[in-house]
Amino acid sequence: MTTDKIKTYLLLGPEIGKKQDFIDKLKKEQPDAEYYKFYPFDNQMDSLFETLGNESLFSPSRFIVLDEIDQISKQGDIAQLVSYIKSPDKNATLILCSKEVFLKKQNTIQRCFTKDKDLLFFFEMYESDKNKWLKDFFKKENFSISDRACEIIKEQIENNIQEFRNVCTQMAVFYHSEEKEHPQITEEDVEDFLTHTRAENEDTLFKYLIKKDLEASIDCLHSIIRQTDVNRISIFKIWLNFRNLLSFKISETNGTNGKVFSTDKGYLKAKDKFIFNSFGKNYSQKNTEDIMELISDFDFKLKGIPANVQPVLWEQFIYTVIIHNGITTDRPVFASFHNESQTEMI
Repeated sequence: MTTDKIKTYLLLGPEIGKKQDFIDKLKKEQPDAEYYKFYPFDNQMDSLFETLGNESLFSPSRFIVLDEIDQISKQGDIAQLVSYIKSPDKNATLILCSKEVFLKKQNTIQRCFTKDKDLLFFFEMYESDKNKWLKDFFKKENFSISDRACEIIKEQIENNIQEFRNVCTQMAVFYHSEEKEHPQITEEDVEDFLTHTRAENEDTLFKYLIKKDLEASIDCLHSIIRQTDVNRISIFKIWLNFRNLLSFKISETNGTNGKVFSTDKGYLKAKDKFIFNSFGKNYSQKNTEDIMELISDFDFKLKGIPANVQPVLWEQFIYTVIIHNGITTDRPVFASFHNESQTEMI
């Protein structure tokens, strides 16, 4: 498939690893393009359309990703996006992404694309393909891996290539540094490694935030930064968790059994209900609304500062959520620079 003349793509399906590989391949074909990534909440759609409509002053082209497009709710945004897709800018590449395989409210967008040309589906690998991927990965690292070890990885790690790659890379680095005596990764090796390492992500960060655990939240943040580029931490995923928490609180008041805005069929997963029931009392409905507003402001600030400064801003965001329930203060606070207890900080 040639990609030279295609300026817009729609990438659907749950396999985010393969999807990211496809995006990275396209980016390499445009090394001088300015890169942007947007999510469809708050004012980001306005920023997206502004970016699509304006030429770059510093680069001959733009490479733009709009993720979670199944969350676009305004018909005006959908219509404007459809209009752009039908007549795209020749100096911009636009990639639309969703974990869904069919866009319900946004089906007019999906109808603009042609399957196997600019509409591509990315599904989870078959079980046999997962085993082959794992064995091939460790073979390149001069290790073999037992079948049972493969099964444990599949049981405990989210089934997509991106998560497999992250965890297996960490495991290979660990066992190379340990100068492992035998070349096979065994069931015991995998269990020991996964027990003593935490695959932190935006969802685990949210769990520490809802528990109001400041130290664990800061540690989680820096663990994520070590695992990936700070620019790839998704504030949108944290916003979605707080939106679900808000919806859960509203549903408790209305007696609608945990109905939420964003999940399939409108209902929370059991593990999310457990977390909200256990720790949701740490934030009132008003607190949750304030935090969602804070996230919107925080996302805007992130776009205006260099990557090496962003960890400090993330720390300030975490502190404001946990200590001040999302209400900003005039005093800048950088949580990892404080050794005092949370009570002393207040």
